[in-house]
Amino acid sequence: APVVSIGGTINARNGKEGASGPKPAIVKRGARLFKTNGCFTCHGPTRIPIPNAQSLVAEDLAATLEAPPAGMPVMRVSQSDQAAILAFVRTASVAEIAR
Repeated sequence: APVVSIGGTINARNGKEGASGPKPAIVKRGARLFKTNGCFTCHGPTRIPIPNAQSLVAEDLAATLEAPPAGMPVMRVSQSDQAAILAFVRTASVAEIAR
């Protein structure tokens, strides 16, 4: 069964994007949210890497935002915004955020 849509679908079993992949608009929105929610502050180009960013699945992102590791703030982000952030993180290099 698919989980949070990022413009395409993500297979809940393997976390892979559907054939259509994320739409450019959702990736752009995710980049904006990554900046405005403060993610870029710690996860910018020369900072803390996001583990397994290219294969991150919706459930793992939600769990991390709700119960983050030490030093990371709890993030109250809607499911729609999480989907956009996920689309960005999975498809873009962090260096692209700085643009």
